Parts: sequence; C-alpha cells; structure tokens
Amino acid sequence: MVSESAAPKPLTIDIVICTFHREALLRRLLDSLEAMDPAPATTFRVIVADNSDEASARAAVQEAAATLTFDVVYLEAHPPNISVARNAAVARATAPFVAFLDDDQEVTPGWLATVAAALRRHRHDVYFGPFEPVFAAPDNAGLVARQMFTRASTLPDGAEVAPGRAARLRQGFVLATSNTVFRRETMLAEDAPFDFYLGANGGEDLLLMARMHRAGRRFGWMSGAKVFDDIPASRCEIGYLARRAVAGGQSFAIVTILTSPRPRLTALTVPLVAIAQLAAGLLPYAKALVAGDLDERQAQRIAMAGRWGKLTYRSRRLPLYRWEDASRRSPA
Repeated sequence: MVSESAAPKPLTIDIVICTFHREALLRRLLDSLEAMDPAPATTFRVIVADNSDEASARAAVQEAAATLTFDVVYLEAHPPNISVARNAAVARATAPFVAFLDDDQEVTPGWLATVAAALRRHRHDVYFGPFEPVFAAPDNAGLVARQMFTRASTLPDGAEVAPGRAARLRQGFVLATSNTVFRRETMLAEDAPFDFYLGANGGEDLLLMARMHRAGRRFGWMSGAKVFDDIPASRCEIGYLARRAVAGGQSFAIVTILTSPRPRLTALTVPLVAIAQLAAGLLPYAKALVAGDLDERQAQRIAMAGRWGKLTYRSRRLPLYRWEDASRRSPA
C-alpha cells in the first residue's frame, strides 16, 4: 500500500472512450464527466476513438468540446474493430494512467475522486470499478440479464482480483475493460496491446489481462468508482443473451489456449471438456423446462450457450455490436 500525504502529488489521467454509432449516449457520458466533483491535484483529458466507418461521432464530439472545461481529443479509428479503436487511443495517450469507459456509460459524481484515491493508495497495474445497469425496460430484465450486466463484489476496496474461473467465483465478476484504469507503463507499453483478431468478436481485453497477470502484473478492486450502464430492451432478450454467451465461450476458449504453456494440448482438451459440460447440462436444462421457472430456464440456456461457444471456438461469428447496429438500422 502506498502511503498518503497531506498534500497529494499531481495526478493525470487519460480517459479513453471508444464509440460506435451512439452519439446521444456519448454526449451524456461527456456531460457526466463534466459534472463530476473536483478531485484535488487531479486532472484528466478525454480521448474519443470513433470506430464507425463514416466517423459519425465527429460532429457530436466537436459540439460537446466547445462547452466542456476539459480537453477532448477526437480520433478516427478504422476499420470497425474494438482493438483498432483501443490501440489508436492508447497510442495517443500520454498520461501515466489510462481509464477506459464505454460510450453507453455514465459516471457518478464521485468517480474521479474515488479513482484518484485508489491510484494513490494502492500499487496495482489495473484497477476495476463496479457498474450498475439502467434498463430501458426493467420489467423485461430477468435474473440472467441483471447478473450479466452488473459488476459488483463484496471484496474490500483495494483487494486483489485476477482472471480465471477460481478468481471469478471469489471476486464475483469476469475481468473486462469497461470502467477500468490501466497503468500505462506496465500494461500498455506495446505498440498494439489489444489483439486485432479477437477485437472482431471479443476477448481481446481478457487476453491482455491474462498475459500480463501471468507476467506478474497486479489487479485491484475500486469499490466506490461506480458507473451506470445503459441497457436497451433488446439486450434483455434471450436471443441476444445467448449470442453473447456463445461469444463469451468462444473468447474464453481462445484465451485459455493462447495463454496455456501447452497450447496444442489445450486446443484438444477444451472442446472435449465442453462436450462433457454440454452432456452434464442436459438434465438440469430439461428439469428447468419441465419446472417452468423462467429465470432457471434462461440460466440453464445461457450456461449451455457458453459451453457451445467453447466447443465452437474456431467459428468466429459476426461481432455482437455490429449485429446490434445492423438490427437497429434495418427497416421494420
């Protein structure tokens, strides 16, 4: 633990926001950053990486920047791929710490002060904060959706977190880039830290974290740095949740293989384990169907979808955010 002094040392943070056709939500996030409580001896700059083909956020960012009191850098990042956007923003970052927020999030007033306190108090390489979903249609948000779109933990502030199944059960969440702060020198020193291939479908952040954790980097929990996450009604539909689980299973399998000391053997065992898990899950799934418990039925279906993803990891599908965008733009 780093000792605190009466007069905190100056702290600078670059806040990265990768955006894709969400101009209204992006503006709301920028406004929430403007409304944050001040943090002593702490300054920040925002880097917006526009990952759309047509640079659709340019006008919205320029309009917002004219009224905001903090600096905003706008970047075009092509082609559409979250790793392309993140890598472009990281290349522009100069601050010792780089925060990542999603364009559909909104920070709480004390977010900056809480983050600054954590950076000064704990010597971690990545800091993870909680997020709470705000559902457009709360009545349609079942238990599975609430669990999937929430990051929460009973761990005390500053506690260590890690990738992997055992750590997930202990800390209560899977590691992902949303609402995180990276120490740039130890985590983002590579030219392109986020993998391009995985960036098309997900898992690029987990791969980076898994590699770095194996190399000795330390990850920590920021219990008070909460953000709110906008969840449209379409994301609560079981079809979307299942697609997301399949993609998550595929990403888990690929990251497991790439970070294994014996990748060829792991590439053989991952599908075999998935087949065994699918077979073992048939009876609980059938019981849930017969019982008629909607939450349990959805939970079992999502579990089976994740196992199917592990089995089919070689088949990378259309990225979820691209599928969502195409669905949103298609005529009724």
